[in-house]
Parts: sequence; structure tokens; C-alpha cells
Amino acid sequence: MYNYDIAEGRGKMDYYTPEQVAEKLQISVRTVWKYIREGQMPASKIGRGYRISEEQLERFMQSQEINRNHQNK
Repeated sequence: MYNYDIAEGRGKMDYYTPEQVAEKLQISVRTVWKYIREGQMPASKIGRGYRISEEQLERFMQSQEINRNHQNK
């Protein structure tokens, strides 16, 4: 995990590599890259690599929530 000062007054924001996200979510790195490529998981290109902020990861997880009223049929 990387911790960057974003802007004065906003504090620090945590960023994860795709590999760290895969470990955190217990999915394959290949799946994380697929989500990024397809636009399902937001990511920021920083230099040669990609980073996913804690906020971006939270938004992705919310988009994946299953509506309890529409359980698997």
C-alpha cells in the first residue's frame, strides 16, 4: 500500500497496486486487470504502473453488491 499526500488540507490517501487489490479481495491478479481493462474497476495510471485508491476500491465494491431483494434465481 502506498500513502500519498494529495493536497494541503485533504490529508493522505492510500493507493494499492493491482497485486495488492487481488490479495485484499482474494481474487486473481488477472481478474483485477480484467476489471480495470473493462472499466469496471477504476484505477489511476501513475508513471508506468496503475494504482487503485481506497475510495476507488470502495466504489467498485459497492457496485458489486448484490441486492438482497433480487437474490440468485
